[in-house]
Amino acid sequence: MRAHAAEHPAYIALKLTLAAAHGDDRQAYTLGKADYLWAVIRRADRWAAETGWTPPQPDA
Repeated sequence: MRAHAAEHPAYIALKLTLAAAHGDDRQAYTLGKADYLWAVIRRADRWAAETGWTPPQPDA
């Protein structure tokens, strides 16, 4: 997400909302992010398919 600044405000807002709603319940906080993160992954997959992007090969 660092390379896609447009994604930041919505993700920050979600994290703040979840933190306020769930306090110290780490599992609920983490589960609350799941749908948003899967949506980001689906958009990234579409972008990669549309642009022909593939991950670089590892050096090892």
